[in-house]
Amino acid sequence: MSLQKLPLLFDRAIVALMSHARVTDAAKSINIAPETLRSWLKNPEFSAALDAAREEALSETINQLRLASQNAVKALSRNLRCGVPAAEIAAARAILDAILKPSGIPVEGGQTPLRIEIVYAPQVNINEP
Repeated sequence: MSLQKLPLLFDRAIVALMSHARVTDAAKSINIAPETLRSWLKNPEFSAALDAAREEALSETINQLRLASQNAVKALSRNLRCGVPAAEIAAARAILDAILKPSGIPVEGGQTPLRIEIVYAPQVNINEP
């Protein structure tokens, strides 16, 4: 049976593969034989659709992380000025830890120099409440 005749099962198989770590478990979840699902994985049309679905899911995850990072920076910025010294220090440390990290390059005497690395973060106005 061609994949074109099975559009609903085709879509369900893609969702199942993205939801389960093993092909066997994905196949079981949609009541098809694992061998059938493995054969579909060899089909270029099916593989392309699965790759596109994975790419879309990854893109959505990245967008959610960007939004969360903006909210995290705003929260840390508020804590920098909250009037509670322990919270202000914790926020300052979190911010510095996010942008400063050891380079891992050993120097004479076994010391590791500190190299500033700017980590990608969306533009955020830290003065916003």
